[in-house]
Amino acid sequence: PTSFPCLSRPQSPPKAAQPAGSSARAPCAAAGASPRADSAAMDIDDILDPRRTRLDVEAASKKRVLETLSEVLAGSMDGEEAPDAHAVFEGLFAREKLGSTGLGHGVALPHARLSGVARPIGALLRLGTGVDFDAPDRGRVDLVFGLLVPEDSTSEHLQLLAQLASRFSDEQLRDALRGIDTPDHALRLMTGAETPG
Repeated sequence: PTSFPCLSRPQSPPKAAQPAGSSARAPCAAAGASPRADSAAMDIDDILDPRRTRLDVEAASKKRVLETLSEVLAGSMDGEEAPDAHAVFEGLFAREKLGSTGLGHGVALPHARLSGVARPIGALLRLGTGVDFDAPDRGRVDLVFGLLVPEDSTSEHLQLLAQLASRFSDEQLRDALRGIDTPDHALRLMTGAETPG
């Protein structure tokens, strides 16, 4: 599998939108923080469903990708305090300004901690045409997984990012995601219910 540099660790967040991370990068193995004794580990199948999986999305820039991702994520949250698409975008964009969430090999993992998010949720976009994401390999990104977590879920946040980075390090998975036709198929591949190749 491909070895990805890890996404940055979260800092103490501001009150409204909590971009997780600093500009420094660390190895992914180091980011898998030990879970708190009172927190149950979550898996990708707990945070992703076909409603938040979009294929062949047309977006001309990183900003437009983040806007689309924000609309998909915000559209699936309930509750009076749930953030709207603008608040989600602000959180994701603030995190991007600290350092690109592009991993290389066409993959990016935009993420943020936000108030009003009741539980971690994810969304997967496959772009029709890759966009510049300031990735470390300078390659264009066409597979984007967005992650939102509650603002106090630092440990859980890091665990999920480590899981996602590990999944996307699999070249066969990346190739399979680029060739599928349905969101359900994407979900089966992402959760390991179906083996690529």
